[in-house]
Amino acid sequence: MRDTIAQTLSCQPDRTVAAGDGWTFGDPVASDTCSAVTVQVINTVTNRSATNTLIATRTWLASDACGNTNTCQQTITVQLGTLARITASPHSGIMGYGDNLTLSVTASSSTTCTYQWCIGGTNIAGATGSTLTLQGLQYTNAGVYSVIVSNAAGAVGSPAAVIDVAPKLFYQRNGTGLVLNWPGTFALQASPVVTGPYADVPASASPFTPKMNLPQRFFRLRSLTFNLVSNYTGGQFFLSGPGVPGCNFIFQCSTNSTDWVNLATNPAPIAFIDSDAAQYPTRTYRVVMAQPIVNPAPLSPPSLTASPQGQTTENGSGVTLTASASGSGPLSYQWQLNGINLSGATSSSLSLSTLQFTNAGLYSVVVSNAAGTVTSPAAVLNVGAALSPQHIGNGLQLTWPSPFVLQSAVSAAGPYSDLAGAASPYLHNTAASPQGFFRLRSPPITFTTNYSGGQFYMSGPGVPGYNFIFQASTDLVHWINLQTNASPVAFVDPLAWQYPNRSYRAVIAY
Repeated sequence: MRDTIAQTLSCQPDRTVAAGDGWTFGDPVASDTCSAVTVQVINTVTNRSATNTLIATRTWLASDACGNTNTCQQTITVQLGTLARITASPHSGIMGYGDNLTLSVTASSSTTCTYQWCIGGTNIAGATGSTLTLQGLQYTNAGVYSVIVSNAAGAVGSPAAVIDVAPKLFYQRNGTGLVLNWPGTFALQASPVVTGPYADVPASASPFTPKMNLPQRFFRLRSLTFNLVSNYTGGQFFLSGPGVPGCNFIFQCSTNSTDWVNLATNPAPIAFIDSDAAQYPTRTYRVVMAQPIVNPAPLSPPSLTASPQGQTTENGSGVTLTASASGSGPLSYQWQLNGINLSGATSSSLSLSTLQFTNAGLYSVVVSNAAGTVTSPAAVLNVGAALSPQHIGNGLQLTWPSPFVLQSAVSAAGPYSDLAGAASPYLHNTAASPQGFFRLRSPPITFTTNYSGGQFYMSGPGVPGYNFIFQASTDLVHWINLQTNASPVAFVDPLAWQYPNRSYRAVIAY
């Protein structure tokens, strides 16, 4: 009898893992009722998808002595994440001959990063950290530096940092004299005053011993004049020359001698090639020094350290709202009332004098700099009605704003009742009633409601000078704030149609 039944072969379930997680393919399980089973790996296929995932699939083959076979596969999907984001790039600069240089990069990444520093686009051996340190700089260290930051998702390069290495004039006392030394091919200059003018010192070469019987002199170095050699062959333009030791130069071209385009940058000695010269028969070329500009420190967006605080005050009085923020300067401030900019309100504080009911509302401040903006939480300003007294003869004249109602009581603790027919100004006869206590109350508030087009509307005069919060609830116990605005009240709930059992109310905001 011949065994013709294929053995059972079961692979482990497919898996999805994150980049950086350890994983391996799981061994399959094989069995056969008649003979031993041999399991081997046929192949492993790895593909990268458009969704930034790595898909690895391994296939196993099981066979027995009778020639029966079976296969199975397991797929591992690796989520590679996103590219690293460089948050701080290496800085350009001019370093002194013999100085130490440290360049650094900072990157944000959800997975582990690796680094490779380059000069002129060529990898620097062993420079695989987030910082690059070079000791005792030579002119040959001048160049264009960059760093490639890689993670599981791929690689991203930093902006280039141009590093120049400037010559130094070294001096050493020799008995009663002075010996000057300098590296490289530079000319020595001297001047009787530090501000110049300077002139070349004839026949000076390093080391140089100045004559001590001369008046006081100041020394400096200048670069030597150099010539460029150009050549056009095979449709390419070549430009070369010694340049200045330690300096970087930019190769530029123009078709009108006014607008110049940068083609390449490299340190001395100069060696530029324009491989596209054949396309531009009227192209002009020049070489200029690449002046390294020290990169500014990364800007810090504004962050509020103190927000304006809500207040309740009386009409006719004054109030000052303040805020403070940190972040890269300069910081600019713009105060807003109910989300609308207040003209001229551009300092860290806002002062309001002789308050009226119309000054009530939600005050906030927007703080901005070149890195972004931040808006403070709203501060609720209520402007309450003030009762103003004035003695007139034997009477006390009381004035107050409309539409508030005057109340009186025989003691400060009350009870208070409306003073029938009282209108501002009101004259209280102190001879007939020597003692009296007065206060104001708001008129009754009536709201008008409407439901239309799936929206709930609620409006009313409110209380002059006061802000109201529009709240909603589905159980009359738990209330959520939907909107706040000053009187007159005007609320809209555009989501009312989603809550058929919603109840609404308006409460004074403090």
